[in-house]
Amino acid sequence: MEITGNTRTHWEGPLNEGVGRMNFGSGAASPDLRYPLSPIPPQRQTSPEELIAAAQGACFTMMLSHVLTEAGTPPSSVTTECDATLSVGTGFTLITIRVEAAVPGITEEELRRAAATAEQRCPVSKALSAIPSNVQTVLV
Repeated sequence: MEITGNTRTHWEGPLNEGVGRMNFGSGAASPDLRYPLSPIPPQRQTSPEELIAAAQGACFTMMLSHVLTEAGTPPSSVTTECDATLSVGTGFTLITIRVEAAVPGITEEELRRAAATAEQRCPVSKALSAIPSNVQTVLV
C-alpha cells in the first residue's frame, strides 16, 4: 500500500523579501511560509525546518506506539517534541527527538530500546538518515 501526502507551494520574490504559501492536501497546517532561520518569531507561518520536524515527530511517535504495542506493552500516551536544525549554507545538521511516554510495566532502558527500534523502522527516519539524530526518552 502506498500513501502519498500532497502539498502545493507558491513563492513570489527574492528569498529574503519574498512571500510564500503552501496548500496542504489535508488542509490541516498553516499555509503561510517564512524564510528559515528568521530572527522574527513565526506568526502562524510554516518553514521547511518546521515541516521536517513535524514529519519526523509524527512518524516517530506513531511508530514508537506501534513498537511498544507489538512488545505487549501498549503505551497510555506518547508525547514527542522534535527539532530539525538547519544551518544556512550547510543544510540540516541535527534532528533532536524528545519523547515522554507513559508505559505501564516497562523500565527506562526498555523505553530507550523501543525508541531506538522505532527510529530504525520509521519511514521518515529512514528518509532523513543522512541527518544526525539524537533521541532522548523519559518514562512518565
